[in-house]
Amino acid sequence: MFLVADLDPPLGTALGPIPWPGQFCISKEMCPVPAAWKSVELRGWLLQHSPDLRYAQLLDGRGDAVGWLIGLATLEGKLIADTYTVEDPADFDDLGGGWVAVHLGWQRIYCDSFGHLSVVYAEGGGGISTNPEFFRNKQKNTDLIQLMQLPEKNHWYPFGLTAWKNVRRLTPNHFLCMENWAEQRHWPDREMIENGLAEISLEEAAEIVSKAIKDNIRAVHTEFPLKISLTAGYDSRTVVACARQYADEMECVVHDLHPWTGQLDLAVAKRLSRKHHLKLAILPRRQSTPEQKALWLLRTGEAAAGASYAEVGTLSQDGDLVPTLTGHGAEVLKGYYQPDNAQDHMSLDELIRGTELPANDEVRKVAEVWLKGLEDIGASPKLIWDLLYPEHPGAGWGGAMRYGTPGAMGFWAFSHRSVLKAAICLPAKLKKQKAVHLRVIEREWPELLEVPVNKWWGWRGQLARGKRVIKKLGAKFR
Repeated sequence: MFLVADLDPPLGTALGPIPWPGQFCISKEMCPVPAAWKSVELRGWLLQHSPDLRYAQLLDGRGDAVGWLIGLATLEGKLIADTYTVEDPADFDDLGGGWVAVHLGWQRIYCDSFGHLSVVYAEGGGGISTNPEFFRNKQKNTDLIQLMQLPEKNHWYPFGLTAWKNVRRLTPNHFLCMENWAEQRHWPDREMIENGLAEISLEEAAEIVSKAIKDNIRAVHTEFPLKISLTAGYDSRTVVACARQYADEMECVVHDLHPWTGQLDLAVAKRLSRKHHLKLAILPRRQSTPEQKALWLLRTGEAAAGASYAEVGTLSQDGDLVPTLTGHGAEVLKGYYQPDNAQDHMSLDELIRGTELPANDEVRKVAEVWLKGLEDIGASPKLIWDLLYPEHPGAGWGGAMRYGTPGAMGFWAFSHRSVLKAAICLPAKLKKQKAVHLRVIEREWPELLEVPVNKWWGWRGQLARGKRVIKKLGAKFR
């Protein structure tokens, strides 16, 4: 494992200096960070960050600087540039993209509702950061590490836990109080659950989602070339559909990433490219070296594993720092954790089983705190399942993994509170049918559906159907 904290002379490895795009640390004292990082001070707090990090000053109603808005935050089709005025916490609900807001006047830290820009904090007031490596007094949680078996298993640390005993991950839809370094849920609250989460129609949901995605696309395109990740699935195709007006200039990127779906991704992307004259960049599979894997774990804070870790060699081919629009986060519109049968009550055991992760007493304790917090404000089992994905694997898995490859910093096109609220208010049946994805594509670029989604066609399609039939018959007579 390559080490970072407390290194002197400045950070470096056998591969040369380690790049840390998009990463930062905020504390009252200097953190052990790379020598090339920049720093800025405000009200006794120090923001240290990689040179590429984007941030704006937070201003209060009088125009005084009260903190920072860090990351790629969007507002009505524009990227927040120099300043953002906030007079009420609800003002943050208008923002899309991936961001963290540090309000030193209120002594609070907020993040986007999907955990797109994922951060951790040192319990007891040591500060916040994108990576535990930048904290001085940290201690590995060996019991939890052994339980999760990362990176051998495709796991992640749930309910705010990390690989360190005294470092927690900030939960989306909560703010972190800088006075006692405790989290508090701010969305949804009891009043919203009782009065503001009425069921909406498919057409209403499609309108909301289309607007959010198109606003995020337009915002990114104001300053960057437009790059969109393209796979065989619904999520990326929905993003491409919403980018139709940029078809002549956008570049779609496809990776031969997943061993079990990579060839299908390539085939679908090529067919869509030919049919609709899309510029397509194909990144073939490349062997991942031990050094690349070690650096991936280092940059992500050893938070998660999976295909992105295993295939970091493939992802590392994308060497620029242009944000690539992805479909990550769209799981909320597909009822990712929703069980098939409606429930009147959710038990702690059901919640933990739903994560498909191992659990010990520590995991059960933090899971119970999260579950009780929702039950105390009147959340239904449906709402609890809806919030599970963005608040835990969203931040603890997807958000953390964004830091793994310097040139593959994904921008989640679905990331906006309006999308999460629409998902919550949509009937579960429609989510299971991917109805919002299909309706958005029908509205924005229906011809994209002429190429099958997540399915082969022709003789390969017939072969795949035959394999499924044989598998079902085998299970029936087993």
